[in-house]
Amino acid sequence: MRLLIPNRKFILFIFLLFYLSSSAISDVIHDQKIISDMVNSINLDNIMQTILNLQENRDINSPDKAYKSRYCLRVRDTDNPTDGACDNAGDYIFNRLSSYGLRVEFDPFIHTVTDSYSGKQGNYKMRNVISTLKGKGSHSDITFIVCAHYDSFAGLSAGWMWNWGSLPAPGADDNASGVAVLIELARILSQYDFDFTIKFIAFTGEELGMFGSKDYAKKASSRGQKIAGVINIDMIGFDPDELDIDIIANYDSEWLAYAIEHNRREFGIKLAVNKIIDPKMIYSDHSSFWKFGYNAILVNEGIKEKQSEINHTADDTIDKLTPELIYETAKLIISTIARLADPISEGDNEINADLAIDIDPYCKSVILEPQMPITLKATIKNLGDEDANDITIQIWLIPSESWLQPKLIKEIKSDIKSKMSQTINETIKLHNWGDYQVIIRVNPDFSIFESNYLNNVAVALISISSEYGISDLAIYPNPVYINKKAEVNIRYRLSNDAKVVVNILDIAGNLIFEKEFSAGENGGHIGPNNIIRWDIQSTNDHNKSIASGIYICQAIAEYPNGERRSVSKKLALIR
Repeated sequence: MRLLIPNRKFILFIFLLFYLSSSAISDVIHDQKIISDMVNSINLDNIMQTILNLQENRDINSPDKAYKSRYCLRVRDTDNPTDGACDNAGDYIFNRLSSYGLRVEFDPFIHTVTDSYSGKQGNYKMRNVISTLKGKGSHSDITFIVCAHYDSFAGLSAGWMWNWGSLPAPGADDNASGVAVLIELARILSQYDFDFTIKFIAFTGEELGMFGSKDYAKKASSRGQKIAGVINIDMIGFDPDELDIDIIANYDSEWLAYAIEHNRREFGIKLAVNKIIDPKMIYSDHSSFWKFGYNAILVNEGIKEKQSEINHTADDTIDKLTPELIYETAKLIISTIARLADPISEGDNEINADLAIDIDPYCKSVILEPQMPITLKATIKNLGDEDANDITIQIWLIPSESWLQPKLIKEIKSDIKSKMSQTINETIKLHNWGDYQVIIRVNPDFSIFESNYLNNVAVALISISSEYGISDLAIYPNPVYINKKAEVNIRYRLSNDAKVVVNILDIAGNLIFEKEFSAGENGGHIGPNNIIRWDIQSTNDHNKSIASGIYICQAIAEYPNGERRSVSKKLALIR
């Protein structure tokens, strides 16, 4: 039951707390020296040797035997016996990470495969490899993750479907390059202490659907694991022209992309960075963390414009790679993860710049009527001992329509002196029913580097609702030219969750198409419902022949107390 707030005006209070320690500047200079030493410790020969070792994947117990594949179904514990090539690679990674004094463990899970021809099922026990560098400071309960998938795939090779158990899948670029950098980072970072915890995770099952990272992210979410950010390394070894990489983020994770760019400039890394905000780029392990609300980015050699011809073939070998790209990318990632995890040393007081947002818990979710003025009132306080200059504060609106981009309502630059505060006000009106988000961001452009970015964003949920109503029925295309691929897309807006029946009637009132949606699901939830499709050529329940003519599309909403509302529109079909 949604309770409406009847007031003529609503004020949404959001409080932003800004902390800047008096020792922050000296701490940053100290950190820069430590991180520069880490960057200079990157050893390209180590990385390239690890790539070669993973490519060849020699048997741990019989080095004369090289599997030349890390395909994720080639495991030891399975209903369908294999040579265990992928498990052998997992053992190699486990041993390498253990040699640096890290706590390392296998994280097993069962993956079931059903043969599409025989219907026979097979269970495969796969293993992620997780190593942990425990934080030594006050934020040790918060984790940064560096990850890369270690399984390989050569699905474009002739006969792969039937002979994957014996065919080579060297996967030098995809993704021995990422795992080798992960191992090199673990070697160096394990020699230092950090405020935050760092996990180095080698996932398996990525090539078949990110199974390893999905399993891990789901379990992390269920146990309430605090993950500040994830850097996923996937294919960083191939670049036929200039040295550049893509950093793919969703809107919530954009700050991590800014952190990457910040470190590129700060440490003079010779690599162009392309920041791409694309929530639909879900084809690697970072997306598993997005699903559960964690911030994550993908570091990749370039997805859209220069896809390697060797990818997913037996030709993905070390001789095709661009070592300089791998080297510069490794330096970029180690500087970023070290800066975020915040290195500490003897006498370090562990205090850095930390911007924080706190939102009144009573204002996290409110339900209002359309057209009600909403005043967003944000108070920014600088509780530190240093003045804060040129800090960016943004107010964003996430529309109820999922197909629309977030809208920047207001952006200001502010100078806030120590122990002082500033208040900003912005009044908005939301005209249409639906669920909206108001997001306040502070320091979104990383003008001040922060380790703890978890508290820089506040989200308020606003539902615009009325008791009963359905509106904005849209049909497209209209008219529809009937052919083999003809379909009608239907969209409408509800004032509240309701059961909805969508009908298509001919001009005589005969039912041609009918579909029912439960309250709360797509088709029956508050706000815009998009998209209900009618495939005209498919056989419908009433076996009616679809002829040219004028039809009526009708959407009927029924609310829990029996109240009904409907909306209709004409539809033209042309053969």
